[in-house]
Amino acid sequence: PIFSRLLIRTYEAGNQPVQHELSPRYYGWTIVALSFVLMMASYCLLYTYSVFVPSLEQDLGLTRAEIAAPFSLCVIVYSTMSLVSGRLTDRVGPRPIIMTAGLLMAAGFGVLSFAETSLELYLGYSLLYGLGMSGAYIPMSATLVRWFVAKRGLALALSNLGGSAAMAGGPFLGVMVIAALGWRDGFIII
Repeated sequence: PIFSRLLIRTYEAGNQPVQHELSPRYYGWTIVALSFVLMMASYCLLYTYSVFVPSLEQDLGLTRAEIAAPFSLCVIVYSTMSLVSGRLTDRVGPRPIIMTAGLLMAAGFGVLSFAETSLELYLGYSLLYGLGMSGAYIPMSATLVRWFVAKRGLALALSNLGGSAAMAGGPFLGVMVIAALGWRDGFIII
């Protein structure tokens, strides 16, 4: 029994011995770094939407309520569809979910860059981007917990710092891009 518990514990972290996760060369730390970057990129898109509001209001002739409503719906889509992305992650693995999520987010911001009506804001941001966001957080977290046992909390914290960094720096980036290139190109660049 002691040997079997040790064997199970040794191979819980992605078939890598647990003691390796304490090493800075452990591949799981590369996964953490990539997860940080992906979390930062996906949440940067979420948190910069508000800096686009004045430009959208001016160019599209929409009210603030018409421009802000797609954000609220995006959060609803993102939150509810996370249940689906979690189940799909369990079924097919995180890689196809994360790749599809990235494509959906890119398509959403592509639609936003050509938006002329509030319907296009709903399509690009609420639907496409919201669906994409639902496939970002859950699969990345599920991936990390498979790589770590002893340092699982630290790995998740470092990954989630990407979202916090996006919250802190994303709006500043958005303002600079809009000032330099305009809001349409800003949606593509960000």
